[in-house]
Amino acid sequence: MGMTFHGPSPWPHITRAIRVRGPRHAAIAYLGEDAPALLPLRAGDLLVVNASRRRRAHVTSPIALAYYVEAGVRVLSSPNLHANVIATSRRAVIGSANASHSSTIADEAVVITDDLEVVAAARAFIDGIEEITESIRCFSTTPPPKRTGSCERVHGDA
Repeated sequence: MGMTFHGPSPWPHITRAIRVRGPRHAAIAYLGEDAPALLPLRAGDLLVVNASRRRRAHVTSPIALAYYVEAGVRVLSSPNLHANVIATSRRAVIGSANASHSSTIADEAVVITDDLEVVAAARAFIDGIEEITESIRCFSTTPPPKRTGSCERVHGDA
């Protein structure tokens, strides 16, 4: 594979690139309600978002957050996050695309690489994000699609 550039509609390439075995670590600043269709994360994966109160009101969907939490994804928040980076065991995705409908119709761009140094650096970036909040409260009374339960706390949060 090497390194490939994808734009102006990178989401089909992103979704394909991250459908691999093993945990995925993603730092995606903003999530729309349709994020789970674009960003297929599962139990054991890590997702860092910007779910600060001012951002949550406009661009980070509590419904998407609830979906990921209920699916067993560890969801964290950083109020300073603006980057969009995903790391699997074999690939890194770096670019401008948020996981939202507007991102699918805007001119976005990403680079996808299997360069292991870049993959390691992307993972280190995600794991090193500061000002992380473990607990994310979902302020939606609407349950996420095909999921049940509450989204009051991230797994392991007491």
